[in-house]
Amino acid sequence: VLPHSPRELPIDGRRVMAALGIPPSRRLGLILEALLRGVWADPELNTEAALLAALPSIARDVPEP
Repeated sequence: VLPHSPRELPIDGRRVMAALGIPPSRRLGLILEALLRGVWADPELNTEAALLAALPSIARDVPEP
C-alpha cells in the first residue's frame, strides 16, 4: 500500500532533519512532499533505507521557499 501523505512515509520529519542537519521549516515540508512523490513514482523507494539514500539528491532539488 502506497502512502497517501508524508505522515505515512517510513521516515518522518525528525529523521529528515537529523539526516540533513536542517531545522523545522517550510522547506522540510517540501522535502517530505518530494519524497512522497518519489514513492508514488517508484514504489520501491517506500522503505526507510531507500528514502534515506535518496534524501540528499531529493533535498538538493528543493530550494528554500
